[in-house]
Amino acid sequence: MVDAVLLAGRRGRRRDAADRASCCGKALAHGLRPIVVVNKIDRPEQRAQAVVDEVFDLLVELGADDEQLDFPVVYASAKQGTAVARADAPRVDLRPLLDTILEQVRRRPRSTSRGRSSSRR
Repeated sequence: MVDAVLLAGRRGRRRDAADRASCCGKALAHGLRPIVVVNKIDRPEQRAQAVVDEVFDLLVELGADDEQLDFPVVYASAKQGTAVARADAPRVDLRPLLDTILEQVRRRPRSTSRGRSSSRR
């Protein structure tokens, strides 16, 4: 059972985009709300808002519902090992990414062996 999906937003090759769309579509079909991670925020030429807009457009094309379109965004620099919830926040460590993952997994109902949902605590 998958409890969360991270979507790394970046401009890539067509094959990468097609693979990302396929995996993301499957996650959306299972009711998952993606966590969007915008990487390379440390670069002067970063275009974080454009990447978020592209991801939003992709999710709309894939049929995401309103809750899935209200996805959390984490801005990261894998090279520096840092992440933040706001692009202009000081970058210290990866804690904001890990906190976002834990928060999203906790709010997702857990399926039981009989197909019913129970809430996580």
